[in-house]
Amino acid sequence: MAAMEQNRAPVSDEVVREHQAVWVSFTKFVKYGIYAVIAILVLMALFLL
Repeated sequence: MAAMEQNRAPVSDEVVREHQAVWVSFTKFVKYGIYAVIAILVLMALFLL
């Protein structure tokens, strides 16, 4: 396990924070997109069946 940690490139904390912010935004977008698809499917079932 220690050998793997020696091969890692140094990354600044700023870059990590930026990427974490992008990841959080992406996961929120995906979550709300899934909710929207579910809502559309429910509405289609109500109105089309």
